[in-house]
Amino acid sequence: MMATFHSLFRHDAQYKSYAVTTFDLNILPIHRNNGQEVPDLPGLLAVTPPRKTARGRENDTLVLYLMLSGNATFSAAELRTLINKTAAAFYQTTGSLTFAMRKIAENLNTALLERNLSTTGRGQYALGYLVLGVVRGEQCTLLLSGPTHAVWVSEGKSRHIHDPALSGKGLGSSQSFQSYLSQVEFHTQDLLVLCGKFPRDWEADLLNERPPASLEASYRKLTLTQGDLNAALIQAHSGPGVLTILRPEVS
Repeated sequence: MMATFHSLFRHDAQYKSYAVTTFDLNILPIHRNNGQEVPDLPGLLAVTPPRKTARGRENDTLVLYLMLSGNATFSAAELRTLINKTAAAFYQTTGSLTFAMRKIAENLNTALLERNLSTTGRGQYALGYLVLGVVRGEQCTLLLSGPTHAVWVSEGKSRHIHDPALSGKGLGSSQSFQSYLSQVEFHTQDLLVLCGKFPRDWEADLLNERPPASLEASYRKLTLTQGDLNAALIQAHSGPGVLTILRPEVS
């Protein structure tokens, strides 16, 4: 079913960062399941630093998207608990940014592996496809685990960030896991797309779109694609560090 827009989008949640930052971030989920547009994207979480954080995390805004693949069923509450614990662990982890990002990916891998081992007798399993984005000032650091994708579109250039040879098969299959780190530099109006599965025609739609389109225009173009969709659109705007999660009004 087609999405309709009332005052562009409905504001679902808004957070004010206590850290000194350069950008406000507007985040819009794209989610279609079995032909039905859905306003929420399970596994998506975006948070600004809490008042009390570990040393090194004070200026880090976290966007996390975990997509589950396999035949094991997670309830919405189970998935929400899992990603909330992951975000809390990130802000409690000292050290470098990349260390903290790898650490929470490791935590997720352990949690999914333990669950998979407990359901082996029933033939059930779940693999986690993870994309982490951490914004600090003008830099956005990305971690991809599993065959996930990120696309960054700026005024004069764009990048499709995807390397399954480095990011591996996903989380939860063994004690070890693979992850792929990358970094982009944000400018106002830049668009970043985090995606678990990437429709083939999105690459031309996104990489040829320079300068970046608005969230509304990007949403309309990308949802013309047939089939199931799951992604988070993120647009940066100069500002004090407000993080706003939007919802499309779907019919």
